[in-house]
Amino acid sequence: MKNKLSLFLIGIAISMFIFNGKAQDLPSLGLLFSQTTPGGTARIQALGGAQISLGGDISSLQSNPAGLGMFNRSTFSLSTGLNFIYSDATYYGKLTNDLKLNANIPNFGIVLQKNGNGKIKSHSLGISYNRIGDYQNRFSYEGVNDQSSMLDYFIEQADGVSEYEFYNGSAYNYVEGLAVRNELILPTLSFDSINGVNYLYDSDILGNPIQKETITIRGAQYQFNLGYGFNYNDVFYFGANIGIKSIDYSTQQTYIEKDFAYTPIDANDTYQNPLNNFILEENLNVSGGGVNTTLGVIYRPIDFVQLGATFTSPTYFLLDEEFNRTMDADYNSISDLYAESDIIISTYSLSTPMKLSGGVTFFGGKYGFITADAEMIDYGKNRFSSNDYLTTADNREIKARYSKVYNYRIGAEGRVNIFRFRGGYGLSQNGNLEGTPTQTISGGVGIRQKHVSFDIAIINTNQNFEYSPYTLTDKNRTPVALVSKNSTRSVMTLGLYF
Repeated sequence: MKNKLSLFLIGIAISMFIFNGKAQDLPSLGLLFSQTTPGGTARIQALGGAQISLGGDISSLQSNPAGLGMFNRSTFSLSTGLNFIYSDATYYGKLTNDLKLNANIPNFGIVLQKNGNGKIKSHSLGISYNRIGDYQNRFSYEGVNDQSSMLDYFIEQADGVSEYEFYNGSAYNYVEGLAVRNELILPTLSFDSINGVNYLYDSDILGNPIQKETITIRGAQYQFNLGYGFNYNDVFYFGANIGIKSIDYSTQQTYIEKDFAYTPIDANDTYQNPLNNFILEENLNVSGGGVNTTLGVIYRPIDFVQLGATFTSPTYFLLDEEFNRTMDADYNSISDLYAESDIIISTYSLSTPMKLSGGVTFFGGKYGFITADAEMIDYGKNRFSSNDYLTTADNREIKARYSKVYNYRIGAEGRVNIFRFRGGYGLSQNGNLEGTPTQTISGGVGIRQKHVSFDIAIINTNQNFEYSPYTLTDKNRTPVALVSKNSTRSVMTLGLYF
């Protein structure tokens, strides 16, 4: 506990405040913000996001700007999307379902193409705006916990800290500080010849409660792209872009414990458990922006094969964060109590890892093509810095928790006259050494004519993860909800050629 107080005295450590062990700490936020999805037009999303060696699509502005060199006309594109997010959570044998809907604009942009001279066959300048990270989610869980209560967590965290610190001192904003001020846990004293006074805590509220929580997550990551590409002799295509990113991310968590068990000592025992329930609510908002650059090349050695490669630099973010928590205690025998933390405002920077990508496309003449991508990114290279607090421990934890990963995508398109039929698959590792990968299955259809195209894609993404509302020293008593998130997105894209 002394280390914890020291961190607070150094500065307001976000890794302590962000749910204090209840959800995402600072390393987890870094991982989330460094992960991107292969967004863009419905055509590309129907192909599983595979596009590094394909070119000729406005999505190339972000994925591989060398693909701009393959445009033979100027293009305007606009996409709209609708996301259905289903979540199932199993907690102590009880299944809870949840649903969230989100409408958005995944992509829009314009490419201006101009024919060249000599071996420079053409060159293109483009701008686009892509949704590259979708944070929308909501899941709930509920069950009777016969192993522990969050009160046990409060006691473990509070032991060793004086009551004064929770009311007036440096531990005022800790979640256990709210518990002390709500009298959910009570201080006791012990004495020894070495340490003198030792502050310990206990509770007269009995366990086996019903535990329930709802977590709502909103927000997205977007990237504005300014790119240039050119065609060298119909063999090499080169391009570069500047990406300006924006992040808007918020979470709201409402945790409830109620219906605490009480076993009478004898028939004359009329004692009533003093607490009906307590409610803990936590709110986090993060916003900011960043910048990076991407360099790309596509090589076409023969007519039916294309090879592509890109280098994406680290993204340098500057982020602002606001966090607060409140707690209500509904008592039987005394007046209800309420406590809240200060509103914690912090600013920090995040440097995300570079990314290397490669791809190959095989064309079958007028019948279509098959394309595949692979990318490498080392999430252990995420780094935070701040003038508000020390980030050394967080950066050390990032290096220990996260690893280098390889992500894969494959897609195919079949052509029949003006019609296009597409399908794709993607496998993305989340970088956590103990995490599970995210799988994406997609498909779509399109119509392409001389001056207009219209495409539709359906993308299904599935991810399973574990969530713990609190962590105890005895890991066997730490509760775990098993969560399955299934997202089904529909994307429609209108393209105009001139």
